[in-house]
Amino acid sequence: VFEDTNGDGFFDKHTDVITGLNIASAALHGAGLVHRELPPKLRQLLSLRASLYAAARADLEGRSPSTHDEVTGLYNRRGFLTLAEQHLKLAERAGRNVLLIFADLDDFKDINDRYGHQEGDRALADTARVIRHVFRDSDIVARLGGDEFVVLVEEMQSPGHGIRVAERVHESLSRSFDLEGEEVYTTCSIGIAAGVEEYSNPEEILRDADIAMYRSKARGGGCTTVFDRGRHGRAVSRIREAPGDGAFPPDESPG
Repeated sequence: VFEDTNGDGFFDKHTDVITGLNIASAALHGAGLVHRELPPKLRQLLSLRASLYAAARADLEGRSPSTHDEVTGLYNRRGFLTLAEQHLKLAERAGRNVLLIFADLDDFKDINDRYGHQEGDRALADTARVIRHVFRDSDIVARLGGDEFVVLVEEMQSPGHGIRVAERVHESLSRSFDLEGEEVYTTCSIGIAAGVEEYSNPEEILRDADIAMYRSKARGGGCTTVFDRGRHGRAVSRIREAPGDGAFPPDESPG
């Protein structure tokens, strides 16, 4: 189990060990065994798997420049993807759905153009603090770049849970920022994707939440859209079958 599972020529104490334990866990899961039915040694093995994930997260919490955003202190794309990959695997084994919230500030370019990038960075840092306050410590909050923020929620409590959380984000961001002595208000467009079995890696759930977020932008911003897999599939099919450039009005766009 403990080997170079990603083929990079190096043994990584987090990725390679956890990947090996994922293989063992998948085999047990496929045999129809649940945690409480396992022999003590196997239960210890799976507990170790969870502990290694926690250790990986603790190491990333050291705020390395390679895994954290310098402006906001949140995880950057690399740090987010590292944790999200393991998080999805753990959720799948436990039979839990996850929730990804993708938030993009509306018209943030106007703030940079008017007040400069230094004040823009301060607004981003304030936004990060607001978003971080809405979520639990166990949720993974990141700034992907620019004015894009994402949150992977550890466990979706109900189908409406994502909408309620998004409403709290909208409400929190409705408060003004003080930039050069002026009160500045901002809104955000939010896209939500949920599930676990549908996604084999974090890039896929990011993609779907991003599609939903742009649907919110097309609706004028300041709102939330939940990714609809069936609707998206039908829209993509119509685009493929459409003559010419395959363009559709905004209300028929995939999302």
